[in-house]
Amino acid sequence: MSAAWCKTILSLLAIGFFCLLAPRDRAQESSQAANKRTLKEFQENGSSYFPASTFVKPDGSPDENLKRFGNTIAWYLRGIGEPPLRSSAENLEPHAYRLIVIGFPVGTMFVLRLQIE
Repeated sequence: MSAAWCKTILSLLAIGFFCLLAPRDRAQESSQAANKRTLKEFQENGSSYFPASTFVKPDGSPDENLKRFGNTIAWYLRGIGEPPLRSSAENLEPHAYRLIVIGFPVGTMFVLRLQIE
């Protein structure tokens, strides 16, 4: 192989390597920004998507583990642009339902919303 050919291959490998690193760096920056959210913001967003009585044990006491899971789902819903059910309609008596299907083990999530006015 000639020296020019080797330089070209090395240059292409270096460019490809840096192109693969760029999205990873941006993802780390966005996850660091997400980690800077305060606990209060996290809980307020969750309560805007799920009423206080959503995650309770059979005896009526709050289930903190499910509530934390609900707060996480609420941030996902906010990220995809899904509004909270309370602010979903302008009329006085809105009827809105949301079905969230989490596919296991792949992790694919589907959100289906039915709004009746």
